[in-house]
Amino acid sequence: MYKRTATLAALALAACSGKFAGPAYVEGAVNAEDLVALPGSRWIVTSGLDAPGASGRLSLIDREAKSARVLFMADSRQEPYKHAGEPGGAPDCPGAPEPGKFGAHGIALRLTNPGKGILFAINHTGREAVELFALDWSGDGVTAKWTGCVPLPPGVLSNGVAPLPGGRIAVTWMNAPEFFAGPAGRENAATWIPKFIAGEKTGYAATWRLGEGWRKLPGSEGSVPNGIEASADGSQLFVAIWRASEVRRIDLASGQVARVKLDFMPDNLRLGDDGRLWTAGAAGEAGAYFACAAKPGCHNDYRVASIDPGAMTAEVIVHPDTRPAFGDATAAVRVGDELWLGSNPARRVAVFAAPR
Repeated sequence: MYKRTATLAALALAACSGKFAGPAYVEGAVNAEDLVALPGSRWIVTSGLDAPGASGRLSLIDREAKSARVLFMADSRQEPYKHAGEPGGAPDCPGAPEPGKFGAHGIALRLTNPGKGILFAINHTGREAVELFALDWSGDGVTAKWTGCVPLPPGVLSNGVAPLPGGRIAVTWMNAPEFFAGPAGRENAATWIPKFIAGEKTGYAATWRLGEGWRKLPGSEGSVPNGIEASADGSQLFVAIWRASEVRRIDLASGQVARVKLDFMPDNLRLGDDGRLWTAGAAGEAGAYFACAAKPGCHNDYRVASIDPGAMTAEVIVHPDTRPAFGDATAAVRVGDELWLGSNPARRVAVFAAPR
């Protein structure tokens, strides 16, 4: 277990720790498990898992106004599904999410034109699939239109998604069927949570492209593969192995793997506009994490790290904020001189002055 008195030298990290100034909070971004900043704009899109009293959604944050609103929720107003060959979409997608059956986990953006892109969102509610949305922020606001999906194989519990060149996407299979004797999905938490706590191998990352289907990514196996992010040129993938407290860089051409160890369990990954890889996640022991998560109002300590994607060295920023209104940070993204944090069990996001 990580102790607050431990030094980064003892943890074999290559940079000194820093601290935040702040925080401030933006209300209304419910269960913001992951964050994506829209390039050249004041907007941040967050995912939103469904939970008791909160329907699944995508939320939109205005960084200037420090406000949030709903960007998308599955309802009966969705237009009939028509597959039009959108990047990453599958022709066997059964249609738009049914009313009330959408809960967004990991998200990622593929920029298609200035002010426009495709947002990919992992959906656990109603079906296990990557949902696609056409985003347009070229005007004064932002619009999101559902355009298609990529269904996941039976028995897979996914987590993060990253677009790659050539119409490919990469998805972390947090639970892959071959590592479980029985049902491996969200229906059987009694099976997979003990494996998570024990640090057993549970899954890997897989890539998908129209005409190819799903292919396992060598070098990505581990205990609870979580966040995933592609390098700017799409030649490398970064994968957070939550239970192993490490982030891996996988070269897609050579298969070479580099690792950086952290003093916490990293969740989502996001390249900031400073060129560094940002992550947030749970501190402490896995067993204590799940015990706290099962108690209403209990929040775990978290850590934030910025990673040099070339050298694969990390700077860990210690700032647990476990008040009932915020805790369990699962995502971090740097935009300009601000660092934004998302949290699945919270109804707000946090914003700090970014460390120098």
